[in-house]
Amino acid sequence: ASHDGGTLVAEANRARVREATFSDCERVVALQRRLGLGVKTDPETAHRKWEGLWKRNPALTTSRAMPPLGWLLEADDELVGFFGSIPIRYQYGDRTLLAGLGTGWAVEKPFRTQTNDLAEAYFRQQEVDLLLGTSGIPASGRIYLRFSSSGMPQPDYDRELFWAVDEAAFMRAALAKMNMPRRVAAAGATALSPLLAAALALG
Repeated sequence: ASHDGGTLVAEANRARVREATFSDCERVVALQRRLGLGVKTDPETAHRKWEGLWKRNPALTTSRAMPPLGWLLEADDELVGFFGSIPIRYQYGDRTLLAGLGTGWAVEKPFRTQTNDLAEAYFRQQEVDLLLGTSGIPASGRIYLRFSSSGMPQPDYDRELFWAVDEAAFMRAALAKMNMPRRVAAAGATALSPLLAAALALG
């Protein structure tokens, strides 16, 4: 694989999956930056974060086998994909369960047809008791459902709920979020806040 003007040039069918190691930290962070995933940490900070997640993580202080920290997708030694898994301990009754929490998933566009190869490695891991996806990104949720995971039992979990204790301030904020000019938002809040108060009073 090679980069031409910042664009990866490679054949997707040449990519292979391997388990990630701690030494892959900088390459993974570089991949995530390349894909615009908001990773702004310097190498030293990235190493500290990885140490916290996969070396000093309290979930790893058990006698169980060390779970993988993630998997890489490589094409001609070029890193083109990553799926991470953070170990977390949960208590269920008298049982201590080890979960693998999906994190940091990133795949270069030419290789996204092989996203399932990374997902299969994540879902095949034997060192954990359950796998969790807590991301709000629909694409990640679809991957879990594709591998027979259960969705949230609460169908409207994605609805935002508000409790307005200051109706005028709430209306000002709501109108400002709709990109209304400040003066218009203030006037609208003054006019609409009594209606909001009445609606809240009616329950």
